[in-house]
Amino acid sequence: MSKVKNSTIETLPLLELKNVKKNYTKGDHIVEAIRDISITIYPEEFIAILGPSGSGKSTLLSLIAGLERPTDGEISINNESITHLSEDERTILRRHTIGIIFQFFNLQDILTALENVEFPLFVCGEEPTARRDLASSLLTTVGLDNLDHRLPHELSGGEKQRVGIARALVNKPPLLLADEPTGDLDSQTSEEIIDLLVSLPSTLSTTIIMVTHDEEALRSGMRVLLLSDGQIEEDFMYEGDHKQITERLEQL
Repeated sequence: MSKVKNSTIETLPLLELKNVKKNYTKGDHIVEAIRDISITIYPEEFIAILGPSGSGKSTLLSLIAGLERPTDGEISINNESITHLSEDERTILRRHTIGIIFQFFNLQDILTALENVEFPLFVCGEEPTARRDLASSLLTTVGLDNLDHRLPHELSGGEKQRVGIARALVNKPPLLLADEPTGDLDSQTSEEIIDLLVSLPSTLSTTIIMVTHDEEALRSGMRVLLLSDGQIEEDFMYEGDHKQITERLEQL
């Protein structure tokens, strides 16, 4: 699967996994969480990873984020291997290249919405006015331009997740990872958050990889990876049939 900008220039992959494995040792047993996964992902794709509980979805996302190292295989971002980076190097990689959206928001309780969004820029040493302007602009992008001075406890679940999305985008990462971004939200708010996420690849030129347990989060045009027992069982473009996805998941 490749994308072509014109007849002579081919878009290069943003992310590549080649024969990636991840094993854990539990007592005398070795648990194979990820088994020989190879995938190629291009700029501005929206990837949804689905699978039963324990299929390896979150482990795969952690490997891509550099939060864990693969037992074997190679992971590359922008054609540069991240597999053997040091802990400090992987932290810098996440700071500048990868944004992460969490299921439970992970906001700082004592910081306002605006301060939560600009915090990664503060860590990077960005000048105060510049970081505040960018954070404010992103809050407008996610529909929270009038709530920038509220603390997390004054926000609804959907509003907290919007703050989390803005924070994940503040360093303009080419890769955005979303771990069950609607898992702690009601159905209506979930719909709104997914619609927001779907708009981001084209508006902000970012690639999104979303782990979800809910087929209702899918939208036509998403690329879907179905995982089972640490392996990709299917890799296809979703065309809007929730029932078909449900049946496929039940077979895994």
